[in-house]
Amino acid sequence: TFSAGITYQYTGSGNIPKVFDQSTGTDVDGLTITGCTIIMAGSPTGNGTLINLRDSDASTISNNTITVSASTGSHDGIVMLYSSNLTISGNTISGNASETTGKLEDAIVVSGTTLTIENNTINDGWSYDEHPDAIVVQGDGNRAGANTSGVTVTRNTIKNFSQGIYFNCIHNPIQGTNLI
Repeated sequence: TFSAGITYQYTGSGNIPKVFDQSTGTDVDGLTITGCTIIMAGSPTGNGTLINLRDSDASTISNNTITVSASTGSHDGIVMLYSSNLTISGNTISGNASETTGKLEDAIVVSGTTLTIENNTINDGWSYDEHPDAIVVQGDGNRAGANTSGVTVTRNTIKNFSQGIYFNCIHNPIQGTNLI
């Protein structure tokens, strides 16, 4: 559990930086990140991510301030693929309100089962020669290879994005009970 009052910040100039990263290896289950400040600053290059977790079960990302204030690069906010029983709620995710500095590309990217994305405030997604998405729900499934299902996306406030909510379900359509 990462709890209130702690600031996690990347301030370097490396390529493809991550603040929280678990893209390969052991599954991260039952993770809670709540009430924290998470910042991508400095002059990183490439496409970084502030929170990058895969194969997570029963995790909660709530009430955090997540900010891209980097001077360079294009960065994603929360990327949690192949997850189950995931809640992303009450976060404020912001980028630079300028197309000439570091950018927030996709604010939230998820796939899996029983996914709840609610009450988030998502602002200022800018990207050069790309399209920023506030919320991306992918249809490539969960750990067992089933389709993404049980998705709830409600009461989110989205400003300054090319696409607000994007369902990227080209190969596997969303199935099951979904509430938008």
